[in-house]
Amino acid sequence: MALFNGANAPTITVEFDMSKLGVLTLGLSALGGTDVLGTGATVWTSIPTSDIRSLSIRRGRTREDQAVQPGSLALVLENRTGNYDPDNTSSPYIWNGYSLLSRGMGVRVSATWSGTTYVIYRGYLEQLDVDASLDPLATFQFTDAMAYLGTQNVPSITSSYSGDTTATRLGRILDAIGWDASLRNISGSRTMQPTTFGDTALALGDQVARCEFGRFYADRQGNIVLLPYESTFTTPTRIAFSDTRAAGTIEYDTIVQNPGAKYLTNSVTLNQASGVSQNYTDTNSTVRYGTYAKTYDTPLLDNTTAYNLATLICLRYSLPKTRVDRVEFDALGIDSTSWVQLLQTDLGDNVTVARTTIDGRSRTFTDLVESISHDLTPDGWRVGMDLAPAGGSAYFILGSSLLGGADALA
Repeated sequence: MALFNGANAPTITVEFDMSKLGVLTLGLSALGGTDVLGTGATVWTSIPTSDIRSLSIRRGRTREDQAVQPGSLALVLENRTGNYDPDNTSSPYIWNGYSLLSRGMGVRVSATWSGTTYVIYRGYLEQLDVDASLDPLATFQFTDAMAYLGTQNVPSITSSYSGDTTATRLGRILDAIGWDASLRNISGSRTMQPTTFGDTALALGDQVARCEFGRFYADRQGNIVLLPYESTFTTPTRIAFSDTRAAGTIEYDTIVQNPGAKYLTNSVTLNQASGVSQNYTDTNSTVRYGTYAKTYDTPLLDNTTAYNLATLICLRYSLPKTRVDRVEFDALGIDSTSWVQLLQTDLGDNVTVARTTIDGRSRTFTDLVESISHDLTPDGWRVGMDLAPAGGSAYFILGSSLLGGADALA
């Protein structure tokens, strides 16, 4: 990818985890051979940049009212050397007759700009397809940690851990599957009902996130993240988008707006436990639009907390307003500061979008990043983001909000 030379765009590095290479393994290593005991630490090895034909990263969700899907990386490599053939015994990725290019192998994609390196994707190999035609290619499909959590079952237990905070509960789930403690960034203080587990770590984690009306995802560096709704008020504002080429902004060439009607929900019920639930209905909205109800499985321990959360969710969706759903742009040509901001952007960060309509109206939207995609070839760097309106502040709720405090009337 000669174009990405650190001058016109960041230098791209793709690395495979080679920590198994040369590690003494019962059943594979030869007695008296050269394999040695390993430390278990990740060993990143760069692949030749000249081999990269394209890479496409997808992370996040297209709608804010859905769970975050596992992030993916499609990596296409030139394979004239045959190094990416799993059955090539001369490949540098063969060890004791075993190909390291197998399911679960780690990958890391980084971008270096102005001497600083930013990880933009970390994941694990799901599938490798080898095209052995006259233009030999190897296509790798990777998914991030969320997909791994979906394969790991947390064994059933007797009902336990009443009063866990959401952060503590997710920590227990990750501990149960042996997830690296250094790859976590979890927070949350609402308290939960006891649990019996007995489901995948992904399903249990999604349940925890619903108790915070929050975000549960793997970030660009591979950390498992739990981000409560209120935390999005203070996430960094990374990018200012515009259609005027104003200094300090990124110009988009595609923008999708809608009035938010597809998100309309004006009666929210939170099921806390068997036979226990809390409901909030916005009667102003139901009179205007009819009733649109939604039910969430949120095993919260405290009834007042559950009612307040039902209120918060309902008031976010009960009166639709115009929103920016998506922006897309070509990253080549953006200024140095914008590259720094783009490479640091993650799910849940804030952006602003300035729009001048054909008929001369000016609008500015403050949004949260719901998804981010990067499509790279030797000739281009295309970026897309799905967005949702930023909350700005918590809703004012009788009985819990402070008079004179920061909570706002919906």
